[in-house]
Amino acid sequence: MNTFIFSHKSHKFINIHVISELNNILGVILLMEQKKKYLNNNNGDMGIGTLIIFMSVLLIAAITAGMMIYSGGALQKKAIKTNNIAIKSTDESERLSAWISDQNDKANQGTSDQVLFINDPLAVPYSGGTYTFYLKNLGTSDITINEISVFLDGNVVPKSQISVSFMGNDAAWNAGKILQLDVALNIQKGSHDIRVTTDTGIDATFEFKT
Repeated sequence: MNTFIFSHKSHKFINIHVISELNNILGVILLMEQKKKYLNNNNGDMGIGTLIIFMSVLLIAAITAGMMIYSGGALQKKAIKTNNIAIKSTDESERLSAWISDQNDKANQGTSDQVLFINDPLAVPYSGGTYTFYLKNLGTSDITINEISVFLDGNVVPKSQISVSFMGNDAAWNAGKILQLDVALNIQKGSHDIRVTTDTGIDATFEFKT
């Protein structure tokens, strides 16, 4: 493999292998010219001049070739780097678009049962050892609840500690209405999560702090 020398001041690239070969050729030619000079003194000076011009042309060609090879390699590396950056940017944009689309689907979904905790996660109502949570039916149809399960931080809350009612004197969890969930809990201050599931497929989770 050819080796290149780079000068920070001159920014020139010289192919060492090519220069070495040129030096060898020059040595051979010089010996031949010296012998020729002894044989014919009149033509000797002309031969040396021609040789110098010839070697200068070869040297310029070698330097030019070295610079072209280096420039081509540098441009190739730059093109690969630019292509990788473009691919990475495209991947990130696609992931962001997918996330935004998913959030919009969740927010605009209205063709199936969907519920959402509407409490302030930093100020869940608390009184006499009971926390009150509010869940809104965001779907387009009424939700029938035959059985409801509550989990706090992954642990099942006994049904004796759970009370369910509908706000506004509603008899059922109608579309757009709010369900009130009172849960008797003895928990320490900090971050917690509560999960509510029903026999009809409702599954909602809410993170809050006490």
